[in-house]
Amino acid sequence: MEIRRGRQLGRSSALGLAIGLIALLGGCKEDSVNAPQVTGPSELALSFLLTADPDITLVGSTSAIGINIRDRNGSPVPGVRVLVEVEFGPGHLDRNFVTTNGNGVAGVTYFGDAEGFAQVEAKPVGQDYFGTEFRSVTIRVATPVS
Repeated sequence: MEIRRGRQLGRSSALGLAIGLIALLGGCKEDSVNAPQVTGPSELALSFLLTADPDITLVGSTSAIGINIRDRNGSPVPGVRVLVEVEFGPGHLDRNFVTTNGNGVAGVTYFGDAEGFAQVEAKPVGQDYFGTEFRSVTIRVATPVS
C-alpha cells in the first residue's frame, strides 16, 4: 500500500510539474522587433597603418613615421586629423598633429636623441573618432659603434 501511494505521489508531482512548465512556456512568444533606423555613423571602419622607416636608428638620426588611413573599401580617407606622440622612451617628434592628404597619408619625423626604445603612438581625433584605439610603432635608437 505504501509503495503504491508513493508511486501515485511521484506521478502526480511529475504531472503537476509538466502542466506548470507547459503553462509557463505557452505564454512566451517572440514578437518581431522593429529596430529604429540608424541616423549616424554606426562604425568607423578605418584601416589605420602606422610605420617607422627605419625602425632602428642611431642617436642623433631621424626616422620617418608614416600614417596611412583607408576606409572599409580600401579607399584613402583624406582630412583625418591624427594625434601623434612619443608615449615613452627617448626622442621627440617634429609635430604632434597631422592631417591626412588626398591619398589618406600623413607623416611626422622622429628625432632619436638618446639610446633606448621609443614607442610612438597615433590616434585619429575629432568628433567622429572619439574613443578610437591608438596604433603604435617601436623604434630602437642605438649608439654608433666606434
